[in-house]
Amino acid sequence: MTLMGLQCRWIFRGLFWQRPARGGILYWKQPESTWPSCVLRRHHLSTLYSAGSILEKYGLNANFFKEYRLTIHDNASSVFSKRLVSKEREIRLLFIIPNDSPSSAVELLMAHCSLDEAPPYLALSYTGGNPYPSDQWKRKKLENVKNPYLQMTNVLVNGIEFPVKRNLLEALYRFRKTHAMKPFWIDSICINEADPVERTEQVRLMGEVYGRAQDVPIWLGEVSSKPRTRMALQLVKGMLNAFISWYDANHTVGFRKRWDQIIRRADTTPDAIDQKLFWNFLQRECQPFFDRIDLKSLGIRDDARAWEALRNLLSRRWFDRVWTWQEKELARSATVYIGDEIIPWAELRFSMLLVMAHDLSNTRVTPFQVMPGRQYLHVLDSLNIGHSPDLLDIVINVRHRNTQLRRDKIFGVLGAAGAYKNKPSDDVEHFSRLVNYGYLTTQDLYKEFSRYWIKEKRDLRVLQACNPSKKKIPELPSWVVDWSDITPSHQLSSRLYNAAEGTQVDAEYHYHINSDEIQLGGIPIDTIKFVCHDKDIDMIEEKRINESAFWDPYRERLLRPLVSMYLCGLGVKQMSLLKGDWLQTARHIDWDKPYTPTGQSMKEAFWRTLLCDQNPLITNVTDQRISLDTDISEVFNRWAHRKGLTRSLLPEELRDRRPVELYEKRWRESLESGITHKRFFVTEMGLIGLAPRNIQAGDLVCVLLGGRVPFSLRENDDHYNLVEETYLHGFMDGRAVDLANRGELEVQKFRLR
Repeated sequence: MTLMGLQCRWIFRGLFWQRPARGGILYWKQPESTWPSCVLRRHHLSTLYSAGSILEKYGLNANFFKEYRLTIHDNASSVFSKRLVSKEREIRLLFIIPNDSPSSAVELLMAHCSLDEAPPYLALSYTGGNPYPSDQWKRKKLENVKNPYLQMTNVLVNGIEFPVKRNLLEALYRFRKTHAMKPFWIDSICINEADPVERTEQVRLMGEVYGRAQDVPIWLGEVSSKPRTRMALQLVKGMLNAFISWYDANHTVGFRKRWDQIIRRADTTPDAIDQKLFWNFLQRECQPFFDRIDLKSLGIRDDARAWEALRNLLSRRWFDRVWTWQEKELARSATVYIGDEIIPWAELRFSMLLVMAHDLSNTRVTPFQVMPGRQYLHVLDSLNIGHSPDLLDIVINVRHRNTQLRRDKIFGVLGAAGAYKNKPSDDVEHFSRLVNYGYLTTQDLYKEFSRYWIKEKRDLRVLQACNPSKKKIPELPSWVVDWSDITPSHQLSSRLYNAAEGTQVDAEYHYHINSDEIQLGGIPIDTIKFVCHDKDIDMIEEKRINESAFWDPYRERLLRPLVSMYLCGLGVKQMSLLKGDWLQTARHIDWDKPYTPTGQSMKEAFWRTLLCDQNPLITNVTDQRISLDTDISEVFNRWAHRKGLTRSLLPEELRDRRPVELYEKRWRESLESGITHKRFFVTEMGLIGLAPRNIQAGDLVCVLLGGRVPFSLRENDDHYNLVEETYLHGFMDGRAVDLANRGELEVQKFRLR
C-alpha cells in the first residue's frame, strides 16, 4: 500500500529562480527533518506530519518521505495522480485528519492499495443529495429556494481542494470526531468519476468493497429535530427491549443467546437472507408475543408523535436509493448514524420485523395497525426475493428506488446479485461485462436486459415488469422494461400462478442495429369488451393515499361501488347507487349463471377476482392461493349487506351488531389494496379480470407460452404492443393450454414492438 503524492498550490519561490510552469515537478530528496516549513502551507504541513503517523501505524512505505513529489495544479482532478491498476484490483482509501476546531476545513489523506491487501476499513453508505424526505422540504416552504444540499463545498484531499456535496461534508465533520485516522472508502472521493474507464472498473469491484469492509457506517443525514429523532430511536429501542424481556421470561434460552445463534448463520450472508432468518424465527417461536401485547402499550411512548417521528425517519432519502440498497445488503456489519445518534442496523431491522409481524398478525390484541403506511418495508424491502434470487428478482425488487444514472438500476445491484452464490452467476457475469460508462447507452442496456431474459433465459417474468404507460424513455419498445420508472411495483406474483403450465417460451429475436421486434408464441383467449375506470380510484392512485397513514377518509369512496354492484348481483335494488362505469359494468355481468371457467357462482368469482385469488391470512407467498373449498362470498356477504343497506332492509340474521372480527378486517384490507392500481374488466365471452389502468376495450388477453400470468396485447397494424400483465379469473393455472391441447383454442405467433 502506498500513499498518493501530496500536492500543493504554492511552492516556496526561494527554491527556484521563478515559479515553475503549470505541471512542473519538484523532487525534494532530503530527509524530513531538513524540509523547509515554507514549502507547504501550514495546514498542508500538518497533513504531512499526520501522514507520517498513519504510515507508521499501518506499516506503509516509509521511503515516501525520502522522495516527495510536489505538483503545480489548478483543479481537483489532480488528486488522482494516476489511474488505478485494474489488474491489481486497486482501490483508494481515505484517512480523516483529526481537528477539534469546528470551523476548520475537513482534511483527508488519500492512499491506494490492492483490495486483497487492504487493512480493515470502513465503507461509507450515504446519499449524495438532500437526505431528508421531499415532502419535508416542501413543508418548510423552500420550494423556490436553491437546495443547499446540491451545492458543492470543498474539503482538502492530500492538501488539494476537492468538491463534495453538503450531506457528505456533514458526515465527514461528524466522523472527524469519532473515526479520525481510520481508513474509509467513500465512492465520490475514492473513484475518479471523470475517468469512465476507472469508473467502470471500480463499479465492478463495488460489491467486494462493501462486502469486505469491517463496518458500513450508514449516514442518514443530520438531525432536523433532535427531540423527534431521539423520540423515534427510543421507540425502536423500546420495542426491542420489551420483546427481549418477554422472550427471556418465556424461554429457557435467553434472547441474546438465541440472537447469536441466528447471527452466526447470517454473518456472511446478504441482508435479505438475514431478514428471512429472523422473520422465520418470529413466525415459529414468537407468535404468543403478538397474541397478548399491543405494541403501542409496551411501556414506551405510544403517542402519535413518536410513531410519526419514526415514519419520517424511515422516509429519508437513503432508503430510496439503489446503491444504498446494495451497500447494506452486502455489509457484514452496519451502523446507522443520524447526526450524533447511533443505532446498529441489526436492531433497527429487527424492530421493523416486530412491527410488521404485529400488523400482519391475525390474533393481535388491537384491530389497528401501528404502521398502516407500511414504512417498515423501507427497511424490510428484501423479504420476498427468496433465498436464491437471480439478477431479475433483485432488479425488480429495487425498481422503486432511485439512481442518478439510469444505467445504475442494473449496474447498481450486480455486486449484491453475485453474493447469493459461491461465485457470480452467468447472469451477473454477462451484465458485468457490459458495465461501461463510456459508450453503452441506457436504451441499449435496457433492451439487452429484456432480450437476454426472454431469449436466452426463456423467462417471461421480465414482461410482467413492463409498464409502457409510465415509460420515461419513449423510444423503448413495449416489451422492454423502462427501469428508470420508479413507480412502486404492483405486479402479480409469478410464484402464485402458472398460466402456461407445461410449456416453454417460444421466442425469436433477430439481431439488427435497429431491431425492436421480438416474436413470441401464445394462446389468444378473448377480447376485452368493457373496462371500469373509476375517477375516485384514479385520484387515490395519483395522490398515493393508500401508501400513507391517512387512508380512512378514502376507504368509503373506494369500496361502496363494489358493495353496490355485489348487492345488484344478488337482486337487491341497488342499481340507483351505481354510476358511470360501475353501472355499465354491472350490466355486462350475468349474475344468474355460474362462471364457466371454474363452475363457481358469479358472486364467488367476483370476490376472488377482486382479491386476485390470494388469501391475505397466509404469509407464505407460495401458499397464498385461496383454497377451492373456501366460500369467499360468505366472508364478504355480511359486511356488504351492512355496508350497503340500512338496518331495516337487512335480513333478520344480519341485524345483530356483533363486533367485526379481525380476520374479516384482513380480507377487506386485501380487497382495498387489490382494487387500487388495477381495473375491473369484462370480456366478450363474459370472463372477468383485473388489469392495470392503461387497459382498453378491444385489447386481446392471451397466455404467452412459458408465461406465469396472462398478458394483454394491443393490435397496431401488422404487430402488437404489450399492454401489461393481466389477471383473468379461471385462466391462471393452465386452462388455456388445456383448451389448446383439445383444439378449442389455437397457438399463434405475436410480433411485439
